[in-house]
Amino acid sequence: MDLAAQSWNHRAQGLTPAGAVIVAIVVTAVSAGSASSAGAAVASSAGATGATATAVTAATAAGLSTLASQAAVS
Repeated sequence: MDLAAQSWNHRAQGLTPAGAVIVAIVVTAVSAGSASSAGAAVASSAGATGATATAVTAATAAGLSTLASQAAVS
């Protein structure tokens, strides 16, 4: 056990890029429903209709998914 602790590379901590992608995909999949609901609420409260409402919903959902993914990976 001591040998493993001594040989551990402390500078190489954290997720690999592949691990970060997996976490981002899972977080996006899990938060997709709530992010879409939040996007729809934002569009509705802004009074957006039609294509504008769709764009606002998609942009809000994408932003929330991105923030959740970054928070999960950091």
